[in-house]
Amino acid sequence: MYQQKQALIISQHSPACHQLSGLLNNHGWNITLTDANTGVHTICRLNPSMFIADIEDPGCCGIALLQWVKQFNPATSTTAMCRGGNTPAMRLARHAGVHGFFYLDAGGNLDVRRGLTRELHHENKHARKAHRQIPASG
Repeated sequence: MYQQKQALIISQHSPACHQLSGLLNNHGWNITLTDANTGVHTICRLNPSMFIADIEDPGCCGIALLQWVKQFNPATSTTAMCRGGNTPAMRLARHAGVHGFFYLDAGGNLDVRRGLTRELHHENKHARKAHRQIPASG
């Protein structure tokens, strides 16, 4: 039986979170979207393959959660959502060992031209192109 990959997004509910959730869902991920008040017990219970924290949300302890997840389960891919610009939060996230960033544009939406979002869009594009090139068997 195929087990779907589990991703956990910790952030305030925003358009970017829902866009990211949809994008990852299209790539075969089962998404849980929650805020920072969820607690460590939920993270342990879900044991996600990918953990995404909003490091710009002032009420969110994203950096601390990234560090904790990395220590709790080093195999978990940790990523951060932010606006970019090499901010102190980004430097702390890099120091915490994040695998990459999902960037937000000036309007607070996912920026499809940068970071991991761009990579996922390119994967999607190449997969569709390869699918069209497969000859029909008959």
